[in-house]
Amino acid sequence: IPIVKDRGWLEEIRQSMLRMGVEKPQDKVYEDLNEEIVVVYAIDTPSNIAYIDPESLQELGVEREELRALAVRNLRGLLPRIEVHHGDLVSMVTADGNYEASLLLFADLWERESEKLRGDPVAAVPARDLLLFADSANAEAIARLGQLAAKMRQEATYALTEKLFVLRDGRWLPWTG
Repeated sequence: IPIVKDRGWLEEIRQSMLRMGVEKPQDKVYEDLNEEIVVVYAIDTPSNIAYIDPESLQELGVEREELRALAVRNLRGLLPRIEVHHGDLVSMVTADGNYEASLLLFADLWERESEKLRGDPVAAVPARDLLLFADSANAEAIARLGQLAAKMRQEATYALTEKLFVLRDGRWLPWTG
């Protein structure tokens, strides 16, 4: 499955492994979404989440080019229901309470939501279980989204980032206003 993380998480994991005495920590299989967030690939089992390293990926027989599509399909199969709750200014996407940030990768969801907006979708993933978005054409909505992202990140158990991202040409880019 794909798990959206902030870039700092990669170094935190490496440092944690070194503190545990692992001399040469295995790199995790990941790809950049942008300079702020990455997609890390993992296997979700009933007892834990095992992050995939390059050797494991090879053992699984999955080509790197096929990984995201396969992981998104797998995640879709795990999620019982994806719902979009539309607000006056800011909307929220909910699923299972663990993988909401990873819903950034669901192109069909964003195609449907984009049709309802005047501008581009601007999203916030302040925590792994939070995905908020607003219309780039509405300055008041974007300001509110930024406020919510900052507040929710501070309160989150599994915080990601308070930064905002805009969907342009199929890519989530840092929002610059």
